[in-house]
Amino acid sequence: AVAAWIVRGDDEFVVTRTFGRDRRRRYSMLGDPDNADLRGLIPRICDGLCDAAEFHSTSHEIVMEASYAEIYNERVRDLLLPTGRTLRVREHPRDGACVPDLTVVRVGGRDELAALLAVGSRARATAATRGNARSSRSHAVFSLRVSRRRRGEADVPDAPADAWWRDLEAPSSARSRLHLVDLAGSERVAVTGTDGARLKEAKAINRSLASLCDVVAALAANARRSDDSPRKAFVPYRNSALTWLLKDSLGGNAFATMLATVSPCDRHFEETVATLKYAARARRVRCAATVNEVADLPPEPPVRRSPSASTQHSPSSLPYAASASRPAPVVAAPLPAWPRLTNLNPDPAFAGAATVPLADGATVLGSGEKADGRVRGAGVADRHAVVCASRTHDVVVLCALPGAETHVNGAPVTVATGANEATSLRHGARVVLARRLAFRFEAHEDPSFETRDATDAWHEAIGEVSRGG
Repeated sequence: AVAAWIVRGDDEFVVTRTFGRDRRRRYSMLGDPDNADLRGLIPRICDGLCDAAEFHSTSHEIVMEASYAEIYNERVRDLLLPTGRTLRVREHPRDGACVPDLTVVRVGGRDELAALLAVGSRARATAATRGNARSSRSHAVFSLRVSRRRRGEADVPDAPADAWWRDLEAPSSARSRLHLVDLAGSERVAVTGTDGARLKEAKAINRSLASLCDVVAALAANARRSDDSPRKAFVPYRNSALTWLLKDSLGGNAFATMLATVSPCDRHFEETVATLKYAARARRVRCAATVNEVADLPPEPPVRRSPSASTQHSPSSLPYAASASRPAPVVAAPLPAWPRLTNLNPDPAFAGAATVPLADGATVLGSGEKADGRVRGAGVADRHAVVCASRTHDVVVLCALPGAETHVNGAPVTVATGANEATSLRHGARVVLARRLAFRFEAHEDPSFETRDATDAWHEAIGEVSRGG
């Protein structure tokens, strides 16, 4: 049902809630990534969306963008670019509550989506308590923005008989947002035995969960009142960063699904009762969502070929010629020179001849047309790696995408199935794609880097990869 709402064009909000031990909750949301039969809600929902996107790729232009944030001690932090910097929640006149500086990555497929989810989950704050050896100390929000626009008059193929979207009534073009929220479990200090930093984290978790309860209680009270009632209960969204960030999902144009996890153990009787009371109150909230329709893509114009290669055009006939009725084109501002990736080559004539600038946020490296940094060569995938940069905090990390071989200083970068985290890039680090294409990461201008040095660095980079196997 969640994936169906997203494909139809509704906004959706899925959240888990627990008062006791959070092991069951985390397993319900993420599951076992190594076992396809034991996957959690987030991987299953993402796979369902990717199935529909791949099926409609011939008739629609589908764009999926992902972001991953955590709320730790009432502070929003980026999990895809873990700089530790506190991000601010802002109120946008059109988009509502949002985090402007949060890293957003355009996703090319299910494998990239799983890799980003794995990278962000490993960067999340966890610690050992008396009740759990790996307790979540923050709330995590994994967000997807899906845009689907039909290509002109392209025919939509018939869905397979077992496709979950077969009987779905959806507009030809729409956009939607999906927030998958993994809440940290509330803690009773006497049971978990927390103190010091863990006690401060527990207080922040309980305070944000209490604010969520207050918001749900106010929304439930408003749902019981008639539509023409002049007095409505005040909804305290801004009492917590969690409720403010999810303001539009809780009481706006969205559907909400909540999963309450409880324990059959008598030791957690009080937590179980509190969770069930919260779930009963949340069921009284009424959501009214409308489809976010957008315009279809215009039909592609026919290609007009010149009858002769020597045909001359007057300046007024050129497509972007400036005139009184047609303004001159707006030229985008150039990207910053640093940080950047500089190519290394055994031939001094080509060493250092090309660079890939790294802007703030995510930069996708690959040979495909949709890659932010076009890198062509044998073995380079269409979307090979993602580089997330923050010039303000001087932090740059690299994440290899599934099926793409990437090395940094001779060490392989594998984040899709391994236990490694995203690799931090330091000034002068050597990045090798597909075992042959080498680059040097330059965080700032360095006069010591010369053409001859770029040639020697290529031999050193390829030698590191060869020695490592």
